[in-house]
Amino acid sequence: MSKKKKTRNLSKEINKKILKIWHDHSKFITKNFGNYAPLLYPKLQRRPDILFVGLNPSLNEEWLKKQYFGEEILQKIKIRWKEGLSSKDLVDLVKIEEIARRGVAKEEPYPYYKKFDEVCEDIGSWESIDLFLVRKTKQIQFKRNIEKFLLCEKQ
Repeated sequence: MSKKKKTRNLSKEINKKILKIWHDHSKFITKNFGNYAPLLYPKLQRRPDILFVGLNPSLNEEWLKKQYFGEEILQKIKIRWKEGLSSKDLVDLVKIEEIARRGVAKEEPYPYYKKFDEVCEDIGSWESIDLFLVRKTKQIQFKRNIEKFLLCEKQ
């Protein structure tokens, strides 16, 4: 009888580390980047043909409201970060990202990710990660906050 090889759940491991960072540095993150919950990854592909690397996840409230989650899920994302998010909240946050990336049932993927499907149509599979997990729609504002942080660290 052969033993089935147990595979690591990479996204769960990454999400645990993300939550630890948010917990350990919540005051700094909240002060400099806002009160939003972090991006949590759905199941990531092990060996995609292409890996897209973004700066940070955006927060498009209109797109979220159009999805079946409605206002309730938007409030979970906008919730002031705290250690006490329930396991259901965490599952919902992962589900949002899954729908944004791939679309589910009647939900359309977020337009940003549709471009990845178009680019990879003849190539194969894709995956996407972000360097920073802070939700900001305006990247110029996000970049300024990062620059300010880096300047403070040098002093």
